[in-house]
Amino acid sequence: MKEQKKKIWLFLEEYFSQYGFKRRKQNNYIRTTDGNVIQDIGFTTATRGEKHVVYLNPVVGIIYRDVDKLMLQLRDGLNPNIEDYGPMICRSIGYLMPEHYFKEWKFTKDKDIREDAEDMAKAIIEYGSSYLEELSDVDQMIYGLATSKYSYIGSEVRDYILPVLYYLYGNSEQAVLTVEEAVTRRSNSINIEEYKALQAIYGEDAIQIPPNKALDSYMPFVEKFRKFLAEK
Repeated sequence: MKEQKKKIWLFLEEYFSQYGFKRRKQNNYIRTTDGNVIQDIGFTTATRGEKHVVYLNPVVGIIYRDVDKLMLQLRDGLNPNIEDYGPMICRSIGYLMPEHYFKEWKFTKDKDIREDAEDMAKAIIEYGSSYLEELSDVDQMIYGLATSKYSYIGSEVRDYILPVLYYLYGNSEQAVLTVEEAVTRRSNSINIEEYKALQAIYGEDAIQIPPNKALDSYMPFVEKFRKFLAEK
């Protein structure tokens, strides 16, 4: 399948170049709008245990350069080469199509790739372009995150990106409120009072309060963000 995949990537490179996308070494395709937003077309691959077969699931998403730059200060372990880094918000193309379900394209060793590759590429452009443009509009992005319009985006993404977007686009007060709301929500993910009540009955040795991983993992970001805002 190595040669077949090479043919797929080359076909897609030529197809997407018509729309301003350039191929990267991870076989994803990017274009930059307004010098700040990187629109990304990428793929997950699977074999489903079948020989000489590859399934491709197209995923479209975006990266904001200014958000990524600030995140490098506030979080550890992010890749500074953002053109090689996965999108901060993305969606599988199947969920953007009218049928709204997970969709893959199957390629086999002995079948010419062109028909299926073209069908896949057309679907990506037809249904992915409007989504990419929507996410590239910062006002729409903030609104969508704040109102949970993008319900598939979990708190692990939203709680970091939204306050940074608020700050970068002139609303530091709302940035602070958004962080505090996230801290409160994560704090309440474990019912401490219920555990304390059980400890009063059965003893602290018998009932132990579990660590709040959702809150603990978030607090380093919160502390750095608060310090960052205080220094401005």
